[in-house]
Amino acid sequence: GVVIYGNWVYLLPTRLRAGQTIDSIDSLRQKNFRWHLTRRDALENASRLEIWDVEMHSDLFRLTEVLMFESSVGGRDYTGLSNRALGGLDLSYLLSFGHAILYGRFDEPIFQTDLPSERPSASAVRVVLPVAPPAVKK
Repeated sequence: GVVIYGNWVYLLPTRLRAGQTIDSIDSLRQKNFRWHLTRRDALENASRLEIWDVEMHSDLFRLTEVLMFESSVGGRDYTGLSNRALGGLDLSYLLSFGHAILYGRFDEPIFQTDLPSERPSASAVRVVLPVAPPAVKK
């Protein structure tokens, strides 16, 4: 999972136990959020960007990540696709209001249905976290 705040994504440990805390956000590895979403890597004198594959259907976690933060990834300029039908899933705008977002995914479905599972599924969760403004020093 990750915590997203402003233009930064903070990578959480692979597994967090119930009640486990993180001493400081400074102890976490951080990356530029848009670079994280586009899988951009810094090279010696340039950068490399992972091009969005419009035929990619098998990586459901990648699809959900881009749907959930479509504006942050660059929208149609990055994917080449319109997101009108699922645009309500995009919570990128909350980052500009000073909120943080905890995003994680589950290996197992969050809930079960009686529908036949002919297709693979992905379960992800986002938690919007209000962030208090920094204290003013007098």
